[in-house]
Amino acid sequence: LSKRPDLSDDNFYLQPNPSWLENGIWYKTSHIGKNRLNKFMQNIGRETQIDIPIELLSNHSGRKTATQVLQDEEIPEQAIMQLTGHKSVQGVRAYKTINEEQQLNTLKTLINITDDKLSSKQNNSSSQDNSINDNVEITKSRVPLQEISLSANSLGNEVPIFQNCTFSNVSFYIQK
Repeated sequence: LSKRPDLSDDNFYLQPNPSWLENGIWYKTSHIGKNRLNKFMQNIGRETQIDIPIELLSNHSGRKTATQVLQDEEIPEQAIMQLTGHKSVQGVRAYKTINEEQQLNTLKTLINITDDKLSSKQNNSSSQDNSINDNVEITKSRVPLQEISLSANSLGNEVPIFQNCTFSNVSFYIQK
């Protein structure tokens, strides 16, 4: 922040100062325009050979990514708003997504809850002849979470644990 001029805009992207060697201030007080930022993001995409169409990259891509990374690091929303120029907390929250690690932890928790309930039901049940083994995997990492054994007689008329649940960006492969 010491390289920014004292009276600069609150915007994150400021114009570079061509005379930075003489005065030590790296940026001008005015921000970079939308078109220049779009070209900048597209050049970054070309240089990094990212696997999405270059025309989809815009100045908004950097703002969205920065917001998501800061949220993952649990930076306060007010600090994110100041950095990204959002006018409201709702604007920052609109970018909140669950990352892959959070998805994995959520699935592990659900599997453990299911396994604990089923294990206690199996221990209380006298008939455990007909069991079904399902392997649950996470598609991106293909790591088996654990094996779940269900007894046909232990299920009874209970409501399934995943009733009314919504999963997004998740694929389950169940093998019998």
